[in-house]
Amino acid sequence: MINNINDAASGEEQLEKRALREKHLKLRKNIGRDERSLADENIFRKIKVREDIEKADNIMLYSSGPDEAGTRKITEYLISAGKKVYLPSINDKDLFVRRIRSMTDLVKGKFGILEPRGDVSEPVEPGILDIVIVPGVCFTRRGARLGRGKGYYDRFLSRLPERVKVIGICYSSQIEDNIPCTDNDMEVDEVVTD
Repeated sequence: MINNINDAASGEEQLEKRALREKHLKLRKNIGRDERSLADENIFRKIKVREDIEKADNIMLYSSGPDEAGTRKITEYLISAGKKVYLPSINDKDLFVRRIRSMTDLVKGKFGILEPRGDVSEPVEPGILDIVIVPGVCFTRRGARLGRGKGYYDRFLSRLPERVKVIGICYSSQIEDNIPCTDNDMEVDEVVTD
């Protein structure tokens, strides 16, 4: 028996989130190699020409997994453009940010995703960042974001100063009209797709 209406909503939201995750993880996995390559190139081009990227000094992004919107080319470009580039590393419950100077600064981390080696740099405070580029299982055009459900990015984003611009990147098939959100779900300022 449900004791209050919030418990019911919470359970319904969780079920809806789980269904959206399953749907979009399956969709992403089924994107063909050529289609994925073209989409990644389109996202790269859009990020590369952004005025806020050009003006930013400290940019954090993620190291993409096999089915996520690709970030390797973006990372290499930002490093070659003289930007200070930061990637996350994850421990049991927190996401930390470390600066990298090349792709050789990365090793496979907790979830098999590349992250900065511990000897590359000390974790930095999120407040030094100008722009943060984040992944998501799906987004809305208004900036709602659904992650994988562990809360790493939500906890991290909640610690950012308001001046830090947060950009979600994803494939166009990952856009939803609505995503159920709670107070703990952090939104992004913009979403860039292919």
